[in-house]
Amino acid sequence: MTTLRPDREQVLRYLGHKGQEMSKALEDRLEGCIDLVCQAAAPRVCTGSFAIEKTEQGIQVLLPGRDIADLLKNSRRCFLMAATLGPEVDRLCRYQSARSMADAVMVDAAATALIECVCDKAQAELADSLPKGQGLTMQYS
Repeated sequence: MTTLRPDREQVLRYLGHKGQEMSKALEDRLEGCIDLVCQAAAPRVCTGSFAIEKTEQGIQVLLPGRDIADLLKNSRRCFLMAATLGPEVDRLCRYQSARSMADAVMVDAAATALIECVCDKAQAELADSLPKGQGLTMQYS
């Protein structure tokens, strides 16, 4: 269980919601799915700091590619972060897929929004721990 809770509007965005009117029953169903994900979640985050070596192919630290090279072009180090909500959220998604496809889609959107909350929190904590004058770029997934 986590005390973090994804923003409802973020969950709706992952559902492709464009501002359509929702019935009270559907809103309650969505909140129930968000609750289920929060109850099942056991977030874990792992980070590491690595020196960056710039090459013609990009940035060397398991990060080939022009997009990441552009993002880190002024950086000397990078932080890699792995985050999970835990196996219970995966089980919940499988269970809901067999039970109700509508609920499965809402649970998946809630889980996606929740992992973003977990990553945002970890990034904020990491930023707070940096020496004065150092900062972070945006998250890159």
